[in-house]
Amino acid sequence: MILRGGIAGSRVRTASRVARSVALGEVAPDDLFDPDVNIRLGSAYLGQLLERFGGRTSAAIGSYNAGPQAVARWLRAQGAPAPEATHAAGRRHHAGPRPHPPPG
Repeated sequence: MILRGGIAGSRVRTASRVARSVALGEVAPDDLFDPDVNIRLGSAYLGQLLERFGGRTSAAIGSYNAGPQAVARWLRAQGAPAPEATHAAGRRHHAGPRPHPPPG
């Protein structure tokens, strides 16, 4: 999660959701200042975003910072496939990060 300054409510909700998905249980806001917890959750969340965006690293990193809904809007505005489509494809065929064309 790598916090900058204070903790926004959405970060706590995201951290709690990710913690449940990796069987870490509930996390309190102060837990996010523990480097071990923070790195574990941040890594898991980035992995979930990579899967959601079909291995597209730029979209996953953008989503980590701006949120997946914002990146989905940006991708749709550029005519890219909807994240739900790439997410479904990623679940069926994803065996690790896939190369993607350079931005341009």
